[in-house]
Amino acid sequence: MNIPPDRKYSQSTLNTKESSLNKKNSETNIAYLSFGSNKADTITGKIKFIEKAIESLKENMAIQVRAISSLYETKPIGLKEANPANFINAVCRIETQLSPYQLLEICKQIEQKLGRGNEEKGLLQSRFIDIDILFFNDLILDNSIQKNPGEDWEDECEERIAPGIQFKAPPYKLGWGYSLVDLHIPHPRCCERDFILMPLEEVIESNWVEPKTKLTFKEIRDKCQMNSIVGKHYFSNQMTN
Repeated sequence: MNIPPDRKYSQSTLNTKESSLNKKNSETNIAYLSFGSNKADTITGKIKFIEKAIESLKENMAIQVRAISSLYETKPIGLKEANPANFINAVCRIETQLSPYQLLEICKQIEQKLGRGNEEKGLLQSRFIDIDILFFNDLILDNSIQKNPGEDWEDECEERIAPGIQFKAPPYKLGWGYSLVDLHIPHPRCCERDFILMPLEEVIESNWVEPKTKLTFKEIRDKCQMNSIVGKHYFSNQMTN
């Protein structure tokens, strides 16, 4: 894959088949990822983008895809475009030996490979593929902390933002311009969105509790007022096995 000079990733991330993880990151973490696509011309095309994204995750030796939801067709919410197309959404549960920042970089690499560019970094736009980290263990990560003048990223800033995590790549230069302030876990407003909660319900662990509110999944689902889902679709058996 050729990457323009202003969008280069760390070699450790690109060389996913030969990842050598830091010992501090060698424990298995459980994370939930959401996928969305609405820019392809057909529903089949949108599903293909999500399938390719999940297959790309499976190619990484530090990521094990454990469960994949059905596909939900949803009305576009909040897009400031004329007649935006419906989305196809899905959620998967993974186990990974990556840190949250390493996982973010992998997700942004996959988005770029599948055609998402700098012009699509805004939140309210149609996109070929969108991959978000919804939850990562019971981590609460709010990167409102930014680099102070003269601060050493490798010491003070990293330790303040993610104590004990060692980074393979500088966390302030992820992918094509993403930085520490682009990662918030749990993902903002994910528990208010039915197009997240419906597929999440299919893959969530039975004893799961939301890290911030300590609510169970049922309690969160019952509070959700959004009604954006218009249809349900399915992956092929080959994808879900």
